[in-house]
Amino acid sequence: MRTDCQGDEPVKVWHSPYRLPLLRDLLVLGAENRRLAEAAHGIFLEKEIDQLHQAVEEQAYSEDGRLRAGKLAALAEFAAGAGHEINNPLAVISGQAQYLLAHANDWFPGESERPRKALHTIVGQTHRIHGLLRNLMQFARPPAPRPVWFDLPTLLAETASSLGDLAEQRGVRVEVGRTPDRLATFADVEQVRIAVTCLLRNAIEAAPAESWARVGVVEPVSDTVIEVAVEDGGPGPDPAQRLALFDPFYSGRAAGRGLGLGLPVAWRLTRQQGGDVRLDAARTGGPTRFLLSLPRISQLEAERAA
Repeated sequence: MRTDCQGDEPVKVWHSPYRLPLLRDLLVLGAENRRLAEAAHGIFLEKEIDQLHQAVEEQAYSEDGRLRAGKLAALAEFAAGAGHEINNPLAVISGQAQYLLAHANDWFPGESERPRKALHTIVGQTHRIHGLLRNLMQFARPPAPRPVWFDLPTLLAETASSLGDLAEQRGVRVEVGRTPDRLATFADVEQVRIAVTCLLRNAIEAAPAESWARVGVVEPVSDTVIEVAVEDGGPGPDPAQRLALFDPFYSGRAAGRGLGLGLPVAWRLTRQQGGDVRLDAARTGGPTRFLLSLPRISQLEAERAA
C-alpha cells in the first residue's frame, strides 16, 4: 500500500509486493539457501549414522574375535593334551606292529602273507593317525614364529602352483589375482605359507566343479596392514556354519571331505604373526572370501624386533 497524489487529494493505491524490483529474486535465493542448509544438515546426519553403524560393526567384530579367541585357546589346550595322550600309545602300537612285520616269516611260517597284509594295514593306519595328530598339534601348539623378509606375491604364486593337482582333480580353476610386482613382508614365511595353503585348499574343496578359486593381495595396500584375499565360486557357509568355521574338526562338507583343521590352523598360524583370518561377512551375493591380514612392518621395526 502506498499513497499517490491525484490532483489535490491523496489516493491510496494497492501494489503487490511480489511485483517490487528484485523481490522475486530475493525470495528464490532465500528458498535455495534454506534448501541447501537442510540438505547439508541431512548429509551431516547421514554421515553420523554411517559412522555409528561402522562403530557398531567394529565393536561386534572385536567382541566376536575376543570370544572366538577365548574359545579356540581352550580348544587348543584340550587338543594339546589329547594329542599327547593319544600319541604315546599310538607309538607303542606302531612299533609293535612293525616289529611283528619284520619277523612275520619266523612267527607265521607257511601263512605269512595274510598276517603280513594285516600288519601293513595297522602300520599304515597308525601313520595316518600320526599325521592327523601332527596337524592337530600345529593348531594346538605351533612353534614360535621366526620372522624373515620374503616376497608375498611370490609365495602366493608358489602356493597356487603347489595345489594345481588338487584343483585339476576337482575340476576347479585356480587363479592368482592382481598383486603388486613385489611386496616385502616380515613374518615367518613357512607359517604364512601353511596358512595360505590351508585357505586356498579350503577354497578349492568348497568350489563346485567347473568353478574357480583365487588368491591375491587386496589393493590398495595400507601402511599398517597387508591383506590376502582367498575367494571361491562356491555358495559359502550358511549363518549356522559361520559360528563354528574355525573350530577344529568342524567341516561344513560331507563326511570324508576333509578333517576340519584347515581354517583353524590358518587362523592359529596367522595369529602367531600378529594377524588374523576372518570370513568377509560384508560381501553378500558374491563369491565367498576369506581375508588373511598381516601387520605391515617397516625395516626399522623389523630390526628392533630381531
